[in-house]
Amino acid sequence: MSLVPRRPLAGLAALGAVALIAGCGGGSDSLSAEEFRTQADAICADYNSQADQLAEPTQPSEFLASLKEIVPLQASQLDKLKELEPPSELSGTFDEALALLDRQAGVLDTAVERLEGGEDPEAVLNDIATEAGSIGDEADAKAEELGLKVCGTDDAGDTSDGTDTSAAPTTAPATTEAAPATTSAATGTEAYVADVQAAAGALSEFGTVLSTSTGIEDLKSKVPGARASLDTFDAAISKLEGYSLGIPRLDEQREGLAETGPKVSDVLRRFLDAAAAGDLAAVQALVPEVTSTIGEFQSAATGT
Repeated sequence: MSLVPRRPLAGLAALGAVALIAGCGGGSDSLSAEEFRTQADAICADYNSQADQLAEPTQPSEFLASLKEIVPLQASQLDKLKELEPPSELSGTFDEALALLDRQAGVLDTAVERLEGGEDPEAVLNDIATEAGSIGDEADAKAEELGLKVCGTDDAGDTSDGTDTSAAPTTAPATTEAAPATTSAATGTEAYVADVQAAAGALSEFGTVLSTSTGIEDLKSKVPGARASLDTFDAAISKLEGYSLGIPRLDEQREGLAETGPKVSDVLRRFLDAAAAGDLAAVQALVPEVTSTIGEFQSAATGT
């Protein structure tokens, strides 16, 4: 991905790196690949933790009630995934994954209709098991292509982009095998999604302010707005230390972002201080540190 500055001011070469973590520039509504993966996996983890708290059916007569609980959760999760705007290089695969999840949702809706119509529960579940499982396997493969760590893997549940790929086994038609979750797990993952989105949005605003600057004097005039964006970023990052998700991969990611976020804020604030002073040499001198610190933040976001 090109990091060529949008303006010819040499001191703003660092803005390419800033724009990368802020969503690959301020001119697009799409997320960066790292942001997309973070938010998609958090949505899947949220679904997993909620589904894990549902009662598991113990006899065929309970299958319909179980499906009626799980289907709305899957629909809500799918709606949230559809709201994400992945970068262009991932959009085609993501669209294919969403299409598979729509198909799987249709299979489960059909199962509910047949059960409500009085058909034998075991017969219905046996009929849809192969189709639902096959769709789930395809969706798993798409999640792997997208680089997702919770969606489509056995981590925190046997999921396919967060949906149950074995939606119709004979004993538990629509449950996940998520890691044990506390009663606050769902709330925790919802908070994580919100905090990550707030931090990403603040950095996106920061990147937009800087990348549209035409010179050091123009940049100086935009410093207050950029500092306000960093205040929002700091507030979101500070919240990440206040809870645990109970999901190893996401907790590792959360801890990494909480650790590296303040470093990003510190170097960007020094960058702004130099800009506010009109010190182009100081701005240029900070470029390597800005780039390396944001690289640490990206590594924390991607687990690399």
